[in-house]
Amino acid sequence: MQSSSSTSSFRVPLSVSALLTLVATFVGLNFLLALAGPYFDSNYSLMESINNESWADGGDVLFLGDSRGNQGLVPTVYEEAMAERGIQVSAFNMSRPGMQIPFAYYFSKRAMEDAKIKPKSVVVNFSFYLLGGQQWMKSIYFAYYRPSASEAYQSCVMRLMTCADASRWYVRSRLPAWMFRTRANVLARQFLRAPSSILKDFSGIYQQQQVSDFSVAKGYVSRGFGHIEPKDVAPQVYKKGLEVGYTVYLRYLEL
Repeated sequence: MQSSSSTSSFRVPLSVSALLTLVATFVGLNFLLALAGPYFDSNYSLMESINNESWADGGDVLFLGDSRGNQGLVPTVYEEAMAERGIQVSAFNMSRPGMQIPFAYYFSKRAMEDAKIKPKSVVVNFSFYLLGGQQWMKSIYFAYYRPSASEAYQSCVMRLMTCADASRWYVRSRLPAWMFRTRANVLARQFLRAPSSILKDFSGIYQQQQVSDFSVAKGYVSRGFGHIEPKDVAPQVYKKGLEVGYTVYLRYLEL
């Protein structure tokens, strides 16, 4: 009996110790993945500057929309152009690739409520092919955007998703181990196919990570003309608006 009791009393703390070790390993793994994420996942890098509130200084003008806004609207250039006309304004860019209406709502709501300088004007661009479908929302925003508790609740109330999915979105977007699962599979296949190409891929992501922070270009990210040709972003028409100032219509809005 004494031997049995001694053995039994030994197993309990061993199980607790194993559980604590497992939890600590899981937490540590997620912490390391969060630190490394911006250097191997470009989507995480783009979204993290929204999640970490590096945009919190805000500005008088908010640029909002998809990738054409993200890489086509330069806050510093806008500020300089306005200054030449005697108008002192500040601008910042919260456009992101594939942005659709629900997330334009979330992003603008954050800026309007939490930025130090709250926007007085919003410049918006949405490409027609993003007005429907959910692929971008599932692949980017539901995976990398960390909603607040109230945003997750709103997504349920507004029927953007079921309440169960909203709860999972809130939890999973805070778990890098879940967040990077798709990217990890892609990297594994890429490594088996062409190991040397990963270094080039990492280098490009690192460069993007360096310029995507708001302290560099206020949210603007240049990706060259691989997605937008020079002729597409040349000013096409200048038209006097209802408010003081001018509205620039770009050629791609006519396509």
